[in-house]
Order: sequence, then C-alpha cells, then structure tokens
Amino acid sequence: YCVVLYRFNPEAAYSDAQQEEIFSSHLRYIKKLFGENTVVMSGAYTEVNGGLVVLEVNSREEAEDIAAADPALSSSLYLGEVHEWRVLFERR
Repeated sequence: YCVVLYRFNPEAAYSDAQQEEIFSSHLRYIKKLFGENTVVMSGAYTEVNGGLVVLEVNSREEAEDIAAADPALSSSLYLGEVHEWRVLFERR
C-alpha cells in the first residue's frame, strides 16, 4: 500500500469557484480510482484542510504517478506527499 497525504496550499491563487471546480475534479478522479479498486479508502481531515488516500499499488512509483495525475495536486491547490505504508493490523 501507499498513502497520499494532502494539505491545502495557502499560496494557491484561485477564486472560490476555481477551487470548487478543481476539488470536484479531484473527487471524480478519486471515485474513478475507487471503482477500479486502486483506492482502498479516502477521506478528509476534520481539523485542517486536507486529507489522505490509501492506494493499493505495486510500487511507490505507481502511487507517485497516480498522485501526479490528481487535479488537486497537479493544480497545486493542494500539496501532496506519497509514502509507502506497511499494514501491521487490519480488520476485515
């Protein structure tokens, strides 16, 4: 697995309408990946403007390519970090 950590970029110079469109594109992208079984789970933080996505991928490079194609990150509305993630405990 890999995780993508998102945090809002306070220096992004977009109008509210532009931010809404970019974020809507981001949600469509994540939903598409969820439908392809690439996204395991995703969500927003409750205390700060950001979130995280858990990806089931074969490599960090694949996760970085997925993140780079995300409109929220490619537009720089959000800043992102990709990390490999080793599951220690899992409930199914």
